[in-house]
Amino acid sequence: MVKETVHRYRWVMLGVAFIVQFSNALATQGLAPLAPLFQPELGLSKSEVGLFSSIIYAGSWGVLIVAGSLCDRFGLRRLMSVALVVVGLVILCMVRVGSFFEAAAVMFLAGVGGGVVMPGSTKAIMDWFPPRARATGMGIKQAGVPLAGIITASTLPVIGLTVGWRAAIAGVGFAIIAGGVIVGIFCRDVPRSAEAGAEKAPIGSGVREVIRNRRLWAVSSISVLYVTAQLSLITYLALFLKEVVLVQSIPDDGLRIVAAGGYLALCQAGGVFGRVFWGAVSDRLFQGRRMVVMAIIGALTATLTLLMSVMGPDFPLVALPALLFLFGATAIGWNGLYHASMAETAGRKYAATGTGMSMTLNQFGVVGGPPLFGFVVDVTGSYPAGWTLLTICCAAGVAMSLVMARGEVRNAEAG
Repeated sequence: MVKETVHRYRWVMLGVAFIVQFSNALATQGLAPLAPLFQPELGLSKSEVGLFSSIIYAGSWGVLIVAGSLCDRFGLRRLMSVALVVVGLVILCMVRVGSFFEAAAVMFLAGVGGGVVMPGSTKAIMDWFPPRARATGMGIKQAGVPLAGIITASTLPVIGLTVGWRAAIAGVGFAIIAGGVIVGIFCRDVPRSAEAGAEKAPIGSGVREVIRNRRLWAVSSISVLYVTAQLSLITYLALFLKEVVLVQSIPDDGLRIVAAGGYLALCQAGGVFGRVFWGAVSDRLFQGRRMVVMAIIGALTATLTLLMSVMGPDFPLVALPALLFLFGATAIGWNGLYHASMAETAGRKYAATGTGMSMTLNQFGVVGGPPLFGFVVDVTGSYPAGWTLLTICCAAGVAMSLVMARGEVRNAEAG
């Protein structure tokens, strides 16, 4: 009876996890398409744009491990729903900010709330889905992030040009609050008898266990390299297109901003596709092997970042949609696979704690990647050096993934 309940309700929980990811991502994804509007108003350099985009992730940095441990110990419902409502309320404060530093403080506090929900959504899929469907479930759940990017990139530039970027962000805040209410209504913890270990371990023991997990450290290190490319792409693509690629084809500045947002939305659409596609490939074609698929994704991303480094105003626009969709499918499409890998590496009992620890390391790339990209562009005076930096990061991630893939083969042969 318990197994039947788990089987039936897992799809509701997949929807809950998706809403958690989508709602929380609205806060982070809402900044990039509005960058062409708030950059001149706040007088920001390229590296400061990256810092503004990263500050929300910095807020989550210090709470991820604690939040994961609390989810493992006390369950998901209250933590995730309350945290989302808090994030939405904090985002509403953007209406009143008067300087860059005030806005950065608001985004930092929103990140603190976001750090509470991220480990819980991964634990929900780990608890409710069997191993051979887990990466697909994670991919669907993680698709909420680029879907939020599609919606924000395609709507916020127009709204921002019409009523101002602060009002556009306020609309995002109300949407996040609505997501928190929905999660509070429908979220459930997996029935105790369906868990691999019904007893709840002390919080401290879970933290010690995941810190000693060397494979989890390796998975986390790969994610730092890949997320540097992902967040730099999301943060700077609209600016890159506006300032370089679309200059000749769209002379009007306002139309170029809207077009750049549309192309960013298309790139995010590739990310939605990629997160589901790569999860299914890992589950079905590679029988649950995650790292070999991570290596394939990284190699494709490195190739595309290298191509971006030679793009200019004469690039044929007819090829741009397909290129950006593929770029999104790779550079943004790996996260579901990563979440499945880190949760499985930590084990079901400590899935949220392991997610919290891994994502704490992941934040080095999230927080540091976009400002580093922007700094390189500012220093060199052009984008090619920034794209080349991302190529190097992805190539290093591919090498590490291939080393770990060998271990997966040995484990499969031993099993």
